[in-house]
Amino acid sequence: MVRGYHQYRCEDSACTHIKRISHTCKGKGCSSCGKKATELWIEKQNGVLPDTEWQHITCAMPDVFWDFFWLNRNLLNEVGKIAADAVLSIAKTKGITPAIFIAIHTFGRDLKRNVHIHLSTTRGGLTFDLSAWKTLYFDETSLMKIWRYAIIKMLRKHHKNNSLVIPASIQKNLNPIQTFTKFLDRQYKRRWIVDCGKATTNYSQIMNYLARYVKRPPIAESKLRHYDGSDVTFTFRDHASKSYRNFTTSVDDFIARFIQHIPDVGFM
Repeated sequence: MVRGYHQYRCEDSACTHIKRISHTCKGKGCSSCGKKATELWIEKQNGVLPDTEWQHITCAMPDVFWDFFWLNRNLLNEVGKIAADAVLSIAKTKGITPAIFIAIHTFGRDLKRNVHIHLSTTRGGLTFDLSAWKTLYFDETSLMKIWRYAIIKMLRKHHKNNSLVIPASIQKNLNPIQTFTKFLDRQYKRRWIVDCGKATTNYSQIMNYLARYVKRPPIAESKLRHYDGSDVTFTFRDHASKSYRNFTTSVDDFIARFIQHIPDVGFM
């Protein structure tokens, strides 16, 4: 209520019902402002996106990397471009340029840290001379190898330049034998998760899905189930069990989980 509100009530003085509509605060953690911003964003994108086949792609990374992005917030500026460049590099071999939009996602459904990229791309693109449209198929394994290599390369570069803060959980295990380079080598040998969804002509469905991550806060008010003054309970869908679960934590822990995912001032 910092910016005030409009108050509406019945002309009948006997009616005690009052409705208050808060003025927009434009806060990135505000669910009310996020809902309005989401609707406007979807409307704008629907007016410019090409009506063709689209494919949703998720680019994830091992959990040992997640904390790097809290100690090195500037790295979030790079991961989105890396995912887009991975798609563009494959498209380049076909001589075409696809349409791409991305959303940087920093949280899991239980608000834990989980940095990954949601990317949607057209299943084709314009030839470089703009004379024709050609279809394009994305292979998960090929895309994963490009994504994995680029993320590892980025971390090596910042470490070499002494501009990378290493999380304490990793730092404590490093020594002259088990170096940071060897740590990265082990992660490079793992298979990372890159998921290519089925092609769809219903790009509005993809837009509605991504808009939740672009404009809305980390958790919707509808997910909050109970608050007793000391603990907060919210519900989330568990990927492993494919069912909904309740999660209860202290109010301080809930606030900490929530605010860590609010973008920094000026971050788009």
